[in-house]
This record gives sequence, structure tokens and C-alpha cells, in this order.
Amino acid sequence: MRPGGVDLAALAGRVRHAPPRLGPVRLVVVDGPAGSGKTTLADLLAAALDSAPVVHLDDLYEGWSGL
Repeated sequence: MRPGGVDLAALAGRVRHAPPRLGPVRLVVVDGPAGSGKTTLADLLAAALDSAPVVHLDDLYEGWSGL
């Protein structure tokens, strides 16, 4: 699948073959402006990585009102 021109199989392969840098963990960060498809890409990549967990910044950060 190529959402937004991204080859998910190739990206998942790169993640799997990259050396872990957080103990046994590989961290993938998806960044971009609002509405750019970050959540969609993260969910698709997580599925391609055997249901890897996805953590959204909104789960950790109260937003501008919490500053």
C-alpha cells in the first residue's frame, strides 16, 4: 500500500531491520502539520509491524490549554 506515496512494506522492513536504540525498542516518530495524515500513516505502519503500539501526543499532553 502506498498512502501518500509511502511504500508501507518497505518502510516496515526498514523499521524491522534498524538496530534498536532504546534497549530492545525501536521508536518511530511521525511528524507533520495538522491534517497531513500522521494518524493514518501511524496506524497503517503499526498494522504492518504486527500491531505495534501507537502513542499519540494527545494521550500525553493536555494541549495548549494545559500549559
